[in-house]
Amino acid sequence: MAGPVLAQQISLIGQVSIHNSKYNTGQIEYVKDVYVSAPFTNPDDTDDNGTFNLVFVGISEGTSVKLNIEKAGLEVVNKRDIQDVVIGRRTPVKIYLAVKGQLAKAQTELYNISLKTITTRHDRIISELRKQGRQSETTIAELEQKLNRTIANRDEAEDLLNEQLESLKKRLPGIALELASVNLDFASKMYRQAYEYFKVGEIEKAIETLDESKLDAEAMDVVNNIENLDTSIINLEDAKLSEEQRMSVTIKKYHLKAISFLDAEQYLDAIEQYEPALALLEKNKKGRHQQLANVYWETADVYQKLGASQKALQYQQKSVEVNEAFFGENHRELLPYYQTLSMAFYQNDDLNNAINYSSKAFETSKTINAFPSLELDAAKARLAELHEIRGSKYQAQEEYADAITDFQRALELQPFRKDLKKAIKKLKPIIRK
Repeated sequence: MAGPVLAQQISLIGQVSIHNSKYNTGQIEYVKDVYVSAPFTNPDDTDDNGTFNLVFVGISEGTSVKLNIEKAGLEVVNKRDIQDVVIGRRTPVKIYLAVKGQLAKAQTELYNISLKTITTRHDRIISELRKQGRQSETTIAELEQKLNRTIANRDEAEDLLNEQLESLKKRLPGIALELASVNLDFASKMYRQAYEYFKVGEIEKAIETLDESKLDAEAMDVVNNIENLDTSIINLEDAKLSEEQRMSVTIKKYHLKAISFLDAEQYLDAIEQYEPALALLEKNKKGRHQQLANVYWETADVYQKLGASQKALQYQQKSVEVNEAFFGENHRELLPYYQTLSMAFYQNDDLNNAINYSSKAFETSKTINAFPSLELDAAKARLAELHEIRGSKYQAQEEYADAITDFQRALELQPFRKDLKKAIKKLKPIIRK
């Protein structure tokens, strides 16, 4: 008689250390008694070496889980790395903790450095523009080359510079958080040196340190290694993970260099760093969904600065598609992206896509707000407005059936609108003729 079939057991091993401990003190500091939990398994506490072991029974290898990490007074720095952890991986999950508030402090310091750098450069260029004669003309010519567009005069140049300064200011908190979250204990010597320059506002030296030829060679080497790994080797998964870790480091280098070019307002050069970073991320999406979405959005922002609005829209859509695949449609994280895309398409005279993303924003607002709210009312009003605009456009083109459909949708959203009722009533007899 056969005995009972034992369910498969799979261990997920990880290690918890203090963020940048080796970088700051010369030695990695591991954290004991961190409470680690995940679905489908019993929790575990880390030992003296910061190690934990979660045992999964009857769960298929390759299943992804989200880890929960708890330790009084400390917070997780690399939150992205614990959102989508694959059971059955062969190398430990690395988790980095920092004293609560420390990450925000580092983020603020990097933000202030970057803000000072871009503001100083902005003021210097404005000063050069306001000089008479050849100096002003030379500065405009340099800006035209940087921005890849024609600039009519000094006033237009100043307007563009002011717009870009405000745009960069909005992005700086996210950039600063990204940089503050990089664990320098495991970064390359090249990255650490560039980071040191960036920290003190030496943007040009940071760019020089991240040698482009070395970065490109490293990226090509990593891709080739992953694609050509010998499938017969015993530790194939370990080899893959080792190369993927190298890839993560290479992506971070490209990203830091792109950010440095942004701070220097060298937008075409920034694009040249974002593109290879995206190529690496697109080839290896697993576990990097949010990073890919963020880099798509950042690239779109740079194209917007260069006046390439259609290209910017393509990258924004790619970012939203990645986020939808990761979170699911109508997730609260997607609301600001839907709103931004709707407005961008409207500004590009694409009402169909503007309405599509406005509809998604409205549906998302409904899932977030169980009761009427200002946010929900604003989303409803915006969607109604777009339907009314498209309806009026159809009416002007004598496409009356489509006009009525849009006016009716706007009326469903805003039933108090007597003017819409009159417009529909006026058009219906025309269709019957």
